[in-house]
Amino acid sequence: MTSYRIGFDLCGTDAGKSGLSSVIRNFLPQFVVQAPHHEFHLVGLREDFDAYVAGIYEDTANVHFHEVPGNYGSPSKNIYWHLQHLPKLAQSLRLEAFYITAGNR
Repeated sequence: MTSYRIGFDLCGTDAGKSGLSSVIRNFLPQFVVQAPHHEFHLVGLREDFDAYVAGIYEDTANVHFHEVPGNYGSPSKNIYWHLQHLPKLAQSLRLEAFYITAGNR
């Protein structure tokens, strides 16, 4: 069975308060449960993790966390991080797909 390395961007979800966060809350668990042979990499600010994924995936072997430094929390700085640093992170993790929730990222 083919296995993929898939990234999910949690930034731009207003720490779980936006409509985009509901996509992650509903979409990601389905992937993790139905495709345990894939590897999932969650990228976000600490507040994004704390808001709606903390305690859910810590013991899930195929889910990995990558924290964006807090000084990139403002929308403009976060967009900069996505343009300058995310491509390098995705390449270093050898991701084959990346789901970005906020289109302005």
